[in-house]
Amino acid sequence: MILSGEEVFYLDGDEIAIKEGDVLKVAHQAARCFKASDVICIQTKTGSLEGFTENDGCPVEVKTSWI
Repeated sequence: MILSGEEVFYLDGDEIAIKEGDVLKVAHQAARCFKASDVICIQTKTGSLEGFTENDGCPVEVKTSWI
C-alpha cells in the first residue's frame, strides 16, 4: 500500500504510476522495481514465509527508464 506521495512501479515491462492509497499484489515470478524515495515493502513467498534476507529477489537483465 502506498502511504503517501506518488511513485513509479516497474512491472514486467510496464512503468505504472502509483499514488497514495494504491495497493499492489505482484506474483513472485514478475520482474519488478520501485522508483521511490521512501518505501516500506512487505513481501512473502507465495504460500509461506520460510525465511527472509536482502537477497530474496532475483536480478533480471531488463532495465527501467530510471536506471
